[in-house]
Amino acid sequence: VVALGPDLYVDVDRGNGMAWYLEEETTTALESLCPIALIKAGGNSVLDTIQQFEQLAAALGADIDAPEVSAARDAWKAAEDAFKAAVEAKPGLKALAVSPDATQVYVVNSEWVGDLIYLRSLGLDVTVPENPDPGTFNNFEIISWEEIGKYSDEADLILVDSRNTPDWADGLTFWESLPAVEAGQVGTWYGVFPFTYEGLTGMLTAMTETIDATEVLGS
Repeated sequence: VVALGPDLYVDVDRGNGMAWYLEEETTTALESLCPIALIKAGGNSVLDTIQQFEQLAAALGADIDAPEVSAARDAWKAAEDAFKAAVEAKPGLKALAVSPDATQVYVVNSEWVGDLIYLRSLGLDVTVPENPDPGTFNNFEIISWEEIGKYSDEADLILVDSRNTPDWADGLTFWESLPAVEAGQVGTWYGVFPFTYEGLTGMLTAMTETIDATEVLGS
């Protein structure tokens, strides 16, 4: 960073009031070089986070009404409308977002994680865990597989972290017994994607396809 000689350092705040992955000592040293602009991500709708980046870009001289930018906003809005229509067509559908491994499950906190806050605002019912862990910046509740039933039994759709390897559940027979998994209703939770309208459009489009292919269990 010193070698680059920046005029401004931009990062996201995941919920602790600091630049992501920067220790306090490093942040203090960085502040002596240039101002730091933090974009709120933790506990904030991903749409608002993207719009904060847009406002910062405008303040730095970008043309946020340029044709390609306007086209990206229009595509996002169309994807948002399609997602809302898909959710409205499946009344009562409940989703559970997880980041699991062979020994435990990270249940995603849909009241804190930005993309799920946004999806909930569009009508998708996503499980809110009972005891989010402060050690995860409140992003997850960490539970054992033996405890998963308290959330999975009511889930029509389970969304698994996109960062998981494709074979993460091999040999995990307990996973295969969950109602949504037995029904083949497993989708992807896009835990990370670019904070852009294009990124949001891609996530919404994929989620719409997942919702369209999901049925409310027992209905």
